Amino acid sequence: MSVGVMTEEKIFTVKEAAVYLHVHWRTILRFIKAGDLEAFYVGDEYRITLSAIHAYIAAKSTRNKGDQEE
Repeated sequence: MSVGVMTEEKIFTVKEAAVYLHVHWRTILRFIKAGDLEAFYVGDEYRITLSAIHAYIAAKSTRNKGDQEE
């Protein structure tokens, strides 16, 4: 029987994610509701992992880079 190894990852609240990305917390909610930023519920509040934030940044960077090349 193999046992999975859990790694700890930084988890942000909506307001913490907003500070990290230098945007308003409502912008984070808009990103989540649009499906652009992956999040999950804990109780009645969203939580966002650092890897989800990095994935959002990478997706936006790739999209914007493609727009600039045209």
